[in-house]
Amino acid sequence: MKRKVVVIRFGCSAPTKSDMVAIVDNLGIDPDSGEILGCPIPMGMASIIHTNKSVSEILQAFRQAEESCSDNLPVVVLEESSSVGISLDSMGFELFKSMMDCYEESFGSTHKGTECTLSLDELLDLVHKVGLEGLSEREACRLKELSK
Repeated sequence: MKRKVVVIRFGCSAPTKSDMVAIVDNLGIDPDSGEILGCPIPMGMASIIHTNKSVSEILQAFRQAEESCSDNLPVVVLEESSSVGISLDSMGFELFKSMMDCYEESFGSTHKGTECTLSLDELLDLVHKVGLEGLSEREACRLKELSK
């Protein structure tokens, strides 16, 4: 099942040769397919990929591209569920919000319309990572339900 994966690459606000090698050659994604969106962010690039590849497969694709292109730009790869606590909506990141909205319009969110089935321990771990305000509405309801 395809899901949203966010790739944040630092160092250059335009796609580099290694970005293209990672995406096109290593991951086999056609840039014109609509399954990858990208935008400049302060000090780098942000991309959203609609994929069934794992985070480790995507990270490996970028590492292999770095080696083949002698390009060593830091990359962060997050699944949608891991990016709950990330807020890139202002202070130079407005294009990222627009890109997220475009993705949601095209593919929807893997979290919308799904029931939260996390355990109390999993929810408490998530709260530790993202804070109460970082929980989705469904996660917050589930936490309240389980904490009774």
